[in-house]
Amino acid sequence: MDPLKLFVGNINQNVSEEQLLAKLTLHANVTSAIIVKKTFKDHSYGFVSLPTEDDVKKIMDLNKQDFYLSDSKLIFQHTSRSCISPGEESLVCQPLSQRNYDLSPLDSNKISIYMVADDVMMKILNYLPLKERICCEIVCCWWQALLYVMFKITTHLNLNENYLTRNSLVISKAMFSKMLLLTGDTLKSLSLSGINDSTFKDHEKYK
Repeated sequence: MDPLKLFVGNINQNVSEEQLLAKLTLHANVTSAIIVKKTFKDHSYGFVSLPTEDDVKKIMDLNKQDFYLSDSKLIFQHTSRSCISPGEESLVCQPLSQRNYDLSPLDSNKISIYMVADDVMMKILNYLPLKERICCEIVCCWWQALLYVMFKITTHLNLNENYLTRNSLVISKAMFSKMLLLTGDTLKSLSLSGINDSTFKDHEKYK
């Protein structure tokens, strides 16, 4: 992906591309802004293109403050990541897919998974076990963006016995690192509770 393009998350659904562009040009030179589609509840996401690396840095620095547009705090991320979690290769934070977004009007004669609304797609992804859900980010940039939004709205995660059993999950260092990487600074608390002796011994083997 273009290093001069940034992902913008948590955009209020009432915000237009023109409004987003106007707001950001107060802080840096922005050549274009696009809001791709609606996501979770009242939020959307999109991309902005900038002419220089200095402009990219200026926009990324907005993450250090409470930068709001229409009562929503915007989140800025590079569209390519080099973060690596230890252990399993499938849990490395993958760069965004080279697949381009298809912004043309939907054709009802051409059945595609991209016809599914974002909030519905996230509900579908939530049915997957956690490890498989995380690995779905390598499918395309749309799925990866959805997963980032899903984890970015997570403020508390309680890995209790029912959760681990339902997800057939043993928390390895790689998995734990990946979860922290995706949730970032929005995660305020994480707990491991209600674990019986058998499950605890399983986790002990992965320390």
